[in-house]
Amino acid sequence: MIGIRADANSIIATGHVMRCITIARQLVKLGENVTFFMADEESKAVYDLYAADLHGCTPVVLGSSWDDKMGEVEVLTAALRERGVRALLVDSYSVTCGYFRELRRVCPVAYIDDLGKEAYPVDLLINYSGYYKELGYEKMYAGKRNEGGQPTQFLLGLKYAPLREQFCAEGGADIRKRFPVTQERIDAKTSTLSPSEENCAGISGTGRQNINILLTAGGGDMHGMLIAVLEEASRRGLILEVGGMEYKETLNRCLPANCSIGKRDDVTERNIKERQVSADDGVAVHELPALSWHVVIGNLVRDAGRIEEFAATHRGVVIHRNVSDMASLMRSCDIAVAAAGTMLTECAVVGLPTVFYQVADNQKYNVTYWSSTGGMIFAGEVKSAADAESEVRVLSGVATESEVGAVPVAASDPGINVTPATDTVPAAASDPESSETTETGAVPKAATASAAVASGICQEVAALSGDRARREKMSSHLRSIVDGQGARRIAKAILENLRNCK
Repeated sequence: MIGIRADANSIIATGHVMRCITIARQLVKLGENVTFFMADEESKAVYDLYAADLHGCTPVVLGSSWDDKMGEVEVLTAALRERGVRALLVDSYSVTCGYFRELRRVCPVAYIDDLGKEAYPVDLLINYSGYYKELGYEKMYAGKRNEGGQPTQFLLGLKYAPLREQFCAEGGADIRKRFPVTQERIDAKTSTLSPSEENCAGISGTGRQNINILLTAGGGDMHGMLIAVLEEASRRGLILEVGGMEYKETLNRCLPANCSIGKRDDVTERNIKERQVSADDGVAVHELPALSWHVVIGNLVRDAGRIEEFAATHRGVVIHRNVSDMASLMRSCDIAVAAAGTMLTECAVVGLPTVFYQVADNQKYNVTYWSSTGGMIFAGEVKSAADAESEVRVLSGVATESEVGAVPVAASDPGINVTPATDTVPAAASDPESSETTETGAVPKAATASAAVASGICQEVAALSGDRARREKMSSHLRSIVDGQGARRIAKAILENLRNCK
């Protein structure tokens, strides 16, 4: 019996449980029974949703607090002994060295570590990122022994990324297959179409090529990025309201303001073919295809109703829920918009060009790595409304001393580019009606950071959608990075380590 300890909720989202379910599937395939320990019923609801077909794995609710690991030691160690668990895989950011020492008295322990904060007394440490070298594990763990008296074994790098089996590239084959999204390929139980279904079928009603855009924020969306991107795309004319303006108007709105090929009013679908304007402008104008947005709503997304209302009144917006085959959906799309989590690795394995954003300080190394691959574009860091307000005041020179010292570390880290990938000033920052007056002058109100980053995302999506050559180049950069076999490697390593442990 192998044990797994992970949680999911509206605060930490679903990533920990999802990747552990993937590893559990591989352990079962290797002939092991698995017990999946979790703190509460909220976590179990996520487990039941994604592991309903996983036979050989039993969920156990501890009745503990997900963020108080030491408080659950007694009940967890008792459950480990009762169920005869021979090795335990832990996936949580709220662990401590004391927690691991108590668990190691029962059985060997493996830990998925994304942060590299300190050396933990574990038998097996897993960091499947592309930035693991930046964390200095070898130096951190040098000379240290776990509770079994052995040095910690490392599983480092993207070869250990625990991606779902649907993402596996067997034999190194190119698994990115281009085919249009059609209603037949969308499970009616998990997806609904907006009124203009014709825009979501690979070829639009006008015969233009359709560009499919995947928009996802993972299992949760604490910063409201899904609706922020949709609304910004609508404002820019990348999504049209039902009964809204004609496509010609949309093309005009998406052209660069300094375009010198003639009057913007004269642009038509026929003469918008890609052209190079004057060298002084340095702007290339591309044909803008019809766009379809495939929005994946996780079960912990709080404003799902608002997103569905948007889809009901706009063209070319498809809502996906409880997606069982994300790999096929990704392979159907031309561009992805996602947060800087495990989803980026999944985009890489199918060669999907991606515009991504940062929502937490622990993603800053992901930003650096994936931006360097040539296949992904960083659009900015999403901060809370309070952080955004404070930063605006700092930049405006009216901040208090405490606010100056409270600027987030990630925003001042010279190794991280947190400026949105756009020169466009967010409307809230440039609109005089959105300012408030203080004793020292006008200060722009802090429009939510999600709106500012959404502006950068939409600018990049507009550029990529009209540049097939660039998308193909980005795709080729990504496909060689990861093969999707990481979960199986982790499962095998856990069993091998178990045989070697004392």
